Amino acid sequence: MSIINNVLKDLESRSSRFTPIEVAAASSGVTAQNRSKTVMSILLPGLIVFTMAVIYYQIIYKPEINQAVEAAVVSSSDAVLSEMDNTSTSKPVVNQITGLQIRETVSDVSLEFSMHEKAVSYLKERSENSFIYHLKNIHSEIEAPRINSNRWIENLELRTRQQGIDVILRTVPGVLVKTAQVKDRDENLWTIKLEKLPDPITVAKLESVVVQPQIKSEEVINTGSKSQTAKVNETKAPLEEKAPEEPVKVEIKSTSQSLSDSAKLNKAVELIRAKQWHNAEILLRGLMHGPLDFSAKKQLLVLYSRSGDTGNYFKLAKRSYQQYPQQSLFRTAFARALFQQQQYLQAINLLHNAAQLDSVQHALLAASYQRKDQHQKAVEHYHHALKLDGRQARNWIGLGISLEHEAKLEKALQSYQTALRLGNLNERLIQFVEQRSRMLKKVMN
Repeated sequence: MSIINNVLKDLESRSSRFTPIEVAAASSGVTAQNRSKTVMSILLPGLIVFTMAVIYYQIIYKPEINQAVEAAVVSSSDAVLSEMDNTSTSKPVVNQITGLQIRETVSDVSLEFSMHEKAVSYLKERSENSFIYHLKNIHSEIEAPRINSNRWIENLELRTRQQGIDVILRTVPGVLVKTAQVKDRDENLWTIKLEKLPDPITVAKLESVVVQPQIKSEEVINTGSKSQTAKVNETKAPLEEKAPEEPVKVEIKSTSQSLSDSAKLNKAVELIRAKQWHNAEILLRGLMHGPLDFSAKKQLLVLYSRSGDTGNYFKLAKRSYQQYPQQSLFRTAFARALFQQQQYLQAINLLHNAAQLDSVQHALLAASYQRKDQHQKAVEHYHHALKLDGRQARNWIGLGISLEHEAKLEKALQSYQTALRLGNLNERLIQFVEQRSRMLKKVMN
């Protein structure tokens, strides 16, 4: 008993590890859980029924909606696939001229144009020693080489057109031109071959032959001891003498009568007046590097100026000035080309190096200074230009503009009024001058 009592006492003395559960807390948690379960049990069957009803309605009563959706999906997928096909398919290669080789031998010369594909070409224009071939649907990655002092070619030019390229070739006289197209390994070569024409057949001059008849007049007869001289007349009838034939003259005339250089120059001037730029250019380029080189370059500058070809005008003006640096005409042309390219400082430096300036050069200097906002120098050179030639209304307008910037309003107004009196102005300049004049009068009054 004592042992049992001791064990019971030991159990009573140990601390209990049991934590009692509060009745109130337990009951409230169970209640909330039960409520949520009740709500879900009510809502879940309703949600399932509603979803099934919507699906049933879409399938049974509105099949066209499903068809539209399917069509949209199919079309969009087709679009994506077609786009993938387009991107995966390589773009067609554009035919291009990628290179030019010139092969020259003793007897011929060949211009070989390298291309991606075969070229579609035809002879566009043919005149004396000039050929224009057109290559359809082709681009060029090269520039035509500059050819000087060649015994075959005078000029070669590539010009880009809307539908392809023009190959402009001018040869020296007496050259036969052929074109061919071959494939060399992986390259397509379009070739222009030049050969010397054979010498013309010379016709020998026929000489007249006059036949002189031979007539025996006397015979000497010896008989024994006596020698008698007897005149024996010809018993035969004399030969009829034919009148001598006149020499046959063979005269060969050329079917194409070539014009002289001076006639070609005059013809080119007429073509410029008629605005036939291309034909005039061919004639003038053929006269370059010859006795009429200066005049040909001069008329070409007129042609490019009137046709509005500023690119060729600039190139020709620069080359002509470098070849003839002492010629005032080409100095003025090059200065005008620099001004058109907005290279005002270069134009000023070029004209300042001249020993003496004319009215046009002074006006170009003044306009260049005006573009550089150096109006005092512009006024000075406008005065020089008008002192040499006071009839140029445009120079009076330029002077008025620079005088306005120099705050010399009264003199500016006088310059504008002088320009109006001289006339020869287009409508735009007339409106400008009248507008500036009205403005200056208001400010001055």
